[in-house]
Amino acid sequence: MVLAKQGNFSIVFFLYDKSIGITEHICNMALNLNSLTEIIAVYDKRIEKTDKYLYKLKTAGIQVIDISFLEHFIKLQAGRKLIFHCQGFLHLKIASKLKRSHDKIVITVHAYRHYWRFWKFPLTLYLYSRYKSAVDIWHFLCGKSQKEFFWFRKFAKKPGKAFVFPLGVEDEFINSHSDQVKCCDIDDIDGEGISFNNGEKRIVYIADFNHVKRHKLLLRSLKNILKNDTVLYLLGDGPLIGECLEYTKRLGIQNNVVFTGRVSRDAVRSILSKASVAVVPSRSETFGWCLLEPFCMDKPIVTTNVGIADSLVQDFRNGFILDVNCKEEEFCDKVKYALEHLQNVDNSSMKNLYNWQTFSSNMKQCYDYVMDMR
Repeated sequence: MVLAKQGNFSIVFFLYDKSIGITEHICNMALNLNSLTEIIAVYDKRIEKTDKYLYKLKTAGIQVIDISFLEHFIKLQAGRKLIFHCQGFLHLKIASKLKRSHDKIVITVHAYRHYWRFWKFPLTLYLYSRYKSAVDIWHFLCGKSQKEFFWFRKFAKKPGKAFVFPLGVEDEFINSHSDQVKCCDIDDIDGEGISFNNGEKRIVYIADFNHVKRHKLLLRSLKNILKNDTVLYLLGDGPLIGECLEYTKRLGIQNNVVFTGRVSRDAVRSILSKASVAVVPSRSETFGWCLLEPFCMDKPIVTTNVGIADSLVQDFRNGFILDVNCKEEEFCDKVKYALEHLQNVDNSSMKNLYNWQTFSSNMKQCYDYVMDMR
């Protein structure tokens, strides 16, 4: 979490995921808010699996402390007002116990929309009823998530203080035209150089290898077009990468599938600059950088209806949105169409909605607003 001192109040900003520690997008939230505020990042050493994000925070001049120090830290604040910025209901539970009468709570709801519909109503009603008096501002990463969280509003009054501030993407993605991006250095791709053949059609998917991301479904869907000059680039790593490597051999498409492993953001940008189409067959995305990055580089996207897909993609204009349970043939047909007909995409009118400066400015106004509330 993060403390940001400004004026007569401070921001306590939770900065870790309950199972994997600090994630990249939450780290970037802190780094970019740090340009507007003084930040102290608090993490959970019991679950932190890497120190690379802690290193990034420290390099930016941000002090980091373990969450076990939080209660003591709050006691040291005496009469100073605090805003607890939670990244979900686990953090909200902690903040609700620690907040004092003059403190405020802001919650970012990252991924609510992916819950199954048949139990969404009781879950929503429970969460909202339990925490509605504690939460001063509800922040959602996409409009669809906000709408679906409050879809029961005919039974419970929808709170008026709910806002949509999308996460940002690095300016290099927004401002670099695809033909101006230089190829990444060999070292950017874990020591393995990637060579691109002239004239080949490149399909790119950015995702960790786990069941939710459905790499096997993608490979089955595209097996009939992954030949000759059409190549699929899979960016990421994870527990299923070895299984997927073997699966490409069983399908006989191993020569047309490139596994890059986990790569730097610069490498992602470089590979996307040479992409023909980006694909997202995922069953769930909390927000969707795998959508936002190709969107900001004017690449057509064929995606399931996850994350912010319906805020970015318009059928036949800059890609296609398919049902999460779409047939493999349907996914393949849309990719083929995009490869042949959607090469001149222009998303420039919307890109500035999705940069970190916009997000940080919105959050600062949000903090000021919540402290002015009576």
